[in-house]
Amino acid sequence: MRVSTEQERKALKSAVRLALKLAGGPERFSHVTAVKCPELSKYASASEDRQARIDVALELDREAGAPVVLGEMARLLGYQLGQGDRRDTTAATLADASRVARECLDVFNVVIEALADGRIDPAEGRACRQQIAEAIRELAQLDARIAGVM
Repeated sequence: MRVSTEQERKALKSAVRLALKLAGGPERFSHVTAVKCPELSKYASASEDRQARIDVALELDREAGAPVVLGEMARLLGYQLGQGDRRDTTAATLADASRVARECLDVFNVVIEALADGRIDPAEGRACRQQIAEAIRELAQLDARIAGVM
């Protein structure tokens, strides 16, 4: 008997789907992992019962630039991830700050658009989460660069 629920497995598939988008899509990601494109598509498909292997999820989050799958696993277990002390010795630039501002504005815009009818449907939720993940990735990079000068 499985301990995870169908809803939890769907949430993991949704996280894999988002991470694949952030990593450039299944075709691009298949070149940096041991899994071929058709199998990656099954990992993200709600109609398939296959889940991503843990090593593939690690590689996927690394390529996505954010712990999308790991974060969802933590959430499902009742935990919240915290960022370690990542430091980048490259100095932060105005371009870095501008990228963060654009990504955060994209989050604002997609959420406002989704809420126009008073609720967020599943497709809108996926779009919101994708924009949020992209903003988090840019914020984490900026944070690492700022931490690197401290």
